[in-house]
Amino acid sequence: IYASVLHDINSPLTVISGFIESITTALGNLSSVEGSQLEEIKGDLSILTGQVHRCFEISRRYLSFLHGAAGVAGSVSVNQVLRDVKELLMRHPSGQGHELLIHELPDDVLAEINGTDLLQILLNLTLNALQSSATPHRVEVSVRPLREPFAVNAIDESSGERFINRDGFVNTAPALAVTVRDEGPGMNAEQMRKIFEEKFSTKGQGTGLGLSIVRRLVNEAKGGIHVRTKMGEGTSFTVCVRAKR
Repeated sequence: IYASVLHDINSPLTVISGFIESITTALGNLSSVEGSQLEEIKGDLSILTGQVHRCFEISRRYLSFLHGAAGVAGSVSVNQVLRDVKELLMRHPSGQGHELLIHELPDDVLAEINGTDLLQILLNLTLNALQSSATPHRVEVSVRPLREPFAVNAIDESSGERFINRDGFVNTAPALAVTVRDEGPGMNAEQMRKIFEEKFSTKGQGTGLGLSIVRRLVNEAKGGIHVRTKMGEGTSFTVCVRAKR
């Protein structure tokens, strides 16, 4: 569990480090700060404070696990989480050179999942997508409301597809399908088989914990994950969770 905690906190710490370096550089080159420069630094400090608070929230969640408490259930605005993901990754080193498109819903919906958990799921999936290739490529995050149960039985797991948590998935409407799609190299059959295993990474770097964390959080929310991939064309991860009625 400790390795999982460190992995979760690593993303906001990376952003915090970048902001501190940016602010330090800006202040070091100035004899005084005023006007637009002051407002820019205030904005950076506000985002920095938000990242610190998020680290505390993640820590509190894992402390509750250690004390035997169940994860805190709840609901969260999907559009707010999408905005948070965009804000967090705008300045993340992994996003440099790539095109990240995040599409909000025209009419916001509440997802029945702990807000921090959904944020962690989307951060891990989006970072994975951005890091799938060093070559500049497009990553898109989109949401689709589901008025009918997800078509799990139509998924052919022998043709570049998988569905995670079939047995524990509460497949009832209304629900939401949140998709993270990349235009990276795609995955072969062996990679598809292992991607949710702890310490397995398709990138040859990192901890290999990201997708195992995603799987655990989705399972806890009684959701499901639909993975589709094609060599040379990219990969998509669709997370299905219940929506507030």
